[in-house]
Amino acid sequence: MLSATRLPEPYQFLVLGGELDEVSAGELLALCEEKLAPRCRLVLDLRAVSSLDETGIGVLVYLYKRLRWFGGRLRLLSPQGTVHQQLMDWGVAELIPCFADEAAMLAADDAEAAMEPGWQ
Repeated sequence: MLSATRLPEPYQFLVLGGELDEVSAGELLALCEEKLAPRCRLVLDLRAVSSLDETGIGVLVYLYKRLRWFGGRLRLLSPQGTVHQQLMDWGVAELIPCFADEAAMLAADDAEAAMEPGWQ
């Protein structure tokens, strides 16, 4: 379900697959807790996630809030089909930025960084 790829600091990149539900949400949370650092930008690639339940939504919102507390950011990459629709329906896509691809995400982060003093 999970694999990690390294992007340049301060990015942490995780590729998710299968179901993000009550069973897998704990695994995701544990892995993310290991990677959290001040001002970290956590990117979750959702293109291979086939379904998402309330527990999965809860973990995404928790990670978003936790990262914000430490001055970091959560980004969702390439949610597809029903997963994208669920993120929209639950209002998560309004809270957590979702991007079609890495280029769009990096461009948005660069633009955001230019507007925030002290953010690198």
